[in-house]
Amino acid sequence: MKMNIQTEKLWLIEHLLKIQDEFLLHQLKTLIENMNRKIGEESIEPMPIETFYARIEESEKALERGEIITQDALRKEIGTWKKR
Repeated sequence: MKMNIQTEKLWLIEHLLKIQDEFLLHQLKTLIENMNRKIGEESIEPMPIETFYARIEESEKALERGEIITQDALRKEIGTWKKR
């Protein structure tokens, strides 16, 4: 089955969240850092603290507006994508 890029990313996120092995996580991080260097992205700059706080505020407002989805609901939605 061919997945689009967003589906691939969601699959990776879902599986990364399940990993409990610190060594494996370190290895994956190293792999990503090495790949970034190979494709010319010498480093990924951290976002400014102001941007970080602004994103937190917007997320809290979205939560207050009820613009959320539970993890279970998201998994069910992802399950429908795999069947397409």
